Amino acid sequence: MDVDPELAGLIEVFPTRRVDWAAATPFDVPRIREAIAAAARSASPPPVASGTAVQDIEADVPGEGRVRVRVHRREGPRGPAPAPGLVWIHGGGFILGSALAPDARVERWVVELGLVVVSVDYRLAPEYPYPAPLEDCAVAWEWACRHAAELGIDPVRLGVGGGSAGAGLAAALSLRLRDRGPAVPAFQLLHYPMLDHRTGHGAVVEDPIWPAAANRLGWACYLGKDGTAAEVPAHASPALADDLSRLPPTGIFVGGADLFCQEDLAFATRLLEAGVSVDLGVYAGAPHGFDGFAQTDVAKRCRRDMTDFLRRVTRQASPTRNAGSGEPGFPSEQTP
Repeated sequence: MDVDPELAGLIEVFPTRRVDWAAATPFDVPRIREAIAAAARSASPPPVASGTAVQDIEADVPGEGRVRVRVHRREGPRGPAPAPGLVWIHGGGFILGSALAPDARVERWVVELGLVVVSVDYRLAPEYPYPAPLEDCAVAWEWACRHAAELGIDPVRLGVGGGSAGAGLAAALSLRLRDRGPAVPAFQLLHYPMLDHRTGHGAVVEDPIWPAAANRLGWACYLGKDGTAAEVPAHASPALADDLSRLPPTGIFVGGADLFCQEDLAFATRLLEAGVSVDLGVYAGAPHGFDGFAQTDVAKRCRRDMTDFLRRVTRQASPTRNAGSGEPGFPSEQTP
């Protein structure tokens, strides 16, 4: 699919365009990280909504582990009622990125919707392959549930979300919580999710931002192998899950020129067939990461659609069903 003309003139400056992904190996990942970080430092910082406060915390769950999180909330005194919450997982192909970087998307949701966002700074592959990143996300989720009262979060309205590999981790976390109990998140927001380790092997629509070679490298680092082995578990590659029932209301938003478009459409279809409520947004001509060009029409449409999804699901206090017992279940609110 052709790239949206408004985006075509902008994508050349995207940091991932500077990497020779076809020649890269897991040993090159530290160098790639530094090159992309240097490019980000030299660029103008993205506009970030005012009116937010952030706090970096070492989230510790006894017996489970610890992980750094960044908590985003509105500035000023807390309101009388608890706010909806979102455990957010950043993208980067499992090998790049940090929750400690500015995130204008999250800040807008804090201001516009009053969300309290717990952003997870999970460990990266290849130094920490599966299941370490997912375990970190699970620790952050459990910590947010245990500390909901002091964070000002309504546990009935606590969901998960992420972008790219972070969205894949969010989907995997929902599956893990459903399978292990006691409850699943209230919703999941999946922005161009990286769900299927098989994508990029064979014929694909080449993505100018995240090409097939980059995808193969990211999965190889995450899985600790070539990314094609049959024994890959569904909690690592959610597209492999046989059963997608009893998952929370889901929003999937992806560009039509994204490498992940077909795997995301297939996942959305299977969710619907399993009885899960799905909001699906597909944006013609948009490659991976297109929302990084916030001034474009297609990015504005996607941002509006994701915000509308969050507004609706966080206004609803409808319980999700407990995966083990079939009874309604909510994240538990406990004191630390």
